[in-house]
Amino acid sequence: MVSNRLKPPLVTLVSNVTEVSYEANQPTSSSSVCPCMQHLTPHRADLGGHALGLATDLKTDEALLSLFRKGRKYRVASSPMTMYDSIRHDVEEFVNSNFPKSSEEEKTRFTTTLVEEFDAVLGTLNAHTDEPQLRDAIRTLKKLQEHLVFLPVDKTSHDFGFICKEKYKELLRSELQESSTYQEVGESIEDVLKRHHDFNKSHQFTHTNILPYLYGIPKLHKPEPRMRYIAGVSEKGNIEKKNEQKDRDEKGRDKKRVKTRASTTPAHQEASGLLKLVLATLRSKDEATFSQTGIRRFFVVESVDDVAVHVKTNYARLRKKTPRTFDFKEMYTKIPQNQIVDYVMSAVAEAFEYMTSEKGANVEAQRAKHRFEFGKPDESNTTSYSVAEIRELVEFIVGNTFVTNGGKCYQQVTGIPMGGNASPDLANLYCYWCEKQYIDGLVANGLQEEARNHADSVRFIDDFLTWGVRPPPESVYGMEYGETSKGVDDVVFLGMRIRMERDTKTDFIRMSVLDKGEEFPWYPIKYTHVESTVPRNTGTYVTICQI
Repeated sequence: MVSNRLKPPLVTLVSNVTEVSYEANQPTSSSSVCPCMQHLTPHRADLGGHALGLATDLKTDEALLSLFRKGRKYRVASSPMTMYDSIRHDVEEFVNSNFPKSSEEEKTRFTTTLVEEFDAVLGTLNAHTDEPQLRDAIRTLKKLQEHLVFLPVDKTSHDFGFICKEKYKELLRSELQESSTYQEVGESIEDVLKRHHDFNKSHQFTHTNILPYLYGIPKLHKPEPRMRYIAGVSEKGNIEKKNEQKDRDEKGRDKKRVKTRASTTPAHQEASGLLKLVLATLRSKDEATFSQTGIRRFFVVESVDDVAVHVKTNYARLRKKTPRTFDFKEMYTKIPQNQIVDYVMSAVAEAFEYMTSEKGANVEAQRAKHRFEFGKPDESNTTSYSVAEIRELVEFIVGNTFVTNGGKCYQQVTGIPMGGNASPDLANLYCYWCEKQYIDGLVANGLQEEARNHADSVRFIDDFLTWGVRPPPESVYGMEYGETSKGVDDVVFLGMRIRMERDTKTDFIRMSVLDKGEEFPWYPIKYTHVESTVPRNTGTYVTICQI
């Protein structure tokens, strides 16, 4: 049901990952048998005697399990009357806005008819949650949260996962204190935020006095589950509001929630827009040179649609080749931090040079003055950046990735933050420069045909699709990757399955949408539950998915 009157999604009621992540430095239990194991018939229980799995696998009452089965984005409607009132409100708004010239009698008759139809549907769906039953489920949930952390599951947007609370804190503490990715800093959280405040003020960015925190989500689809660590943001990290009550409006209700930002978010957002413009410029340059030489240096794609179009356009050639897929094992935490700024800025300078040469300008004389325009040409707030100013943004982002967990402040000293707005763009440009240097090296050594063999290779951040070749060597990137092909002539890339069907007469390429249920050890929840209330701005998309 589409409505403007919404309760928060189920994830806000169930998930306690933020609270536990902020407790990462607290000591864990020394019990030889962890109490977490009493709660599950485990989907997986291979964490050395600690629970890990899907929330629907828990040994708990049916009321709570029924909520878990509805997914993380399910929005509870408290009673039939609440839903009826919400429907009437929305239908009246729809009628008034779409039939302004109709009489009040016609509007009333039309509204009543629609509401009656919806009311009949509600009766068949039983689309409300019994209040006593919900209260019982919440009480059960609170008991489970004493020993378990409820959190998202990697690669699925609706499933609830869980992990032993003590084990989760141990893993998170190990990532922060024992890995080479993070390093505890001597300066205080307040000092770090003061430095970020000064940077934001100098760039006229809105400052938020919050540092991100680190949290993990399990990769339950892997044969040996690991954690993916992400930098998240929560109002719990706002040192200025720790002792304040919730903001209320004049009627005493909670104000509309606004997405929380970190102190580095404005720089990330600005850099992301600029770097996307750089990538688009480099793509244009590569298309121009490829049409002349048949050699491609730009492998970046933005979506699976780009891949499908490329396969269809080059079908005759590609059906004779063997598709292969690869991915970097841990890109975001392994990109060499001492190289990323220089590589990204080399790509930026190349884009500037191409832009200026296209405009017929003297590159050496104009490069320092030429600026990327950021924003639409018809907007009054369009701004522009020079190479030096973009470098300042990139250096700030790469050198100021801090997280705060358990009252301590840690700096990411290798790689870039997973969860940052500009992180995918930084990763793409870093890899672009590596790939360009590799292809140019082949050409310089007279290996043009070997360079042309990579013309059909594409990369979506850390995932490769190649045809008959491997990606450039791992040493080119300074990172490890592995092959992920399902088998010979059978690969999955960005949710699209590509299979080669060969016979004695001809070869075919079969492309289809991958059903994740075929790949995962469980069948994931794919769509918003039919009984859920959904926001008006996503109503159309939800309806299409349900159909």
